[in-house]
Amino acid sequence: MIIRGETMRHDTKKNITIADGGSGFATADWGANKTLKKLQAKIISAKTREKALSNNETKMAGSATDTFGQDIEWLEARDHVQVTFPNRIMTADYCKSQGKKIKCTGNVTIISGKNHVKGDKGSFDLENDQYEISTNKSTKQQVEATLYS
Repeated sequence: MIIRGETMRHDTKKNITIADGGSGFATADWGANKTLKKLQAKIISAKTREKALSNNETKMAGSATDTFGQDIEWLEARDHVQVTFPNRIMTADYCKSQGKKIKCTGNVTIISGKNHVKGDKGSFDLENDQYEISTNKSTKQQVEATLYS
């Protein structure tokens, strides 16, 4: 994984890295079949696992590209978030990944070709290549989808 930004801070005790600035982004090939290609945002925070896996443990668990950021405990992105997958793009105000799932809130849109789905909240399952979009009940709005055959 690569994290870039205008400013980078790392808290060694908490093992958290925070990158912020106009061009902060993280890239990696995450998930089964490398389902996540890139995550961009103004502010990105990542917590890595405290103990790196040994070569034997890595072989047993699979390579880092086979599982979602095997060395990443969680990844959080704020402000103009864009997550790029091989066949779609998801945008939101805020996203957080844990394990093989990404949860997003605020102006969530998934774009696949000319098709797009919009809502207030969304989640993406990297392992099963599935997503779900919903709205906040308090807004009384519905999920909006534009689909082409």
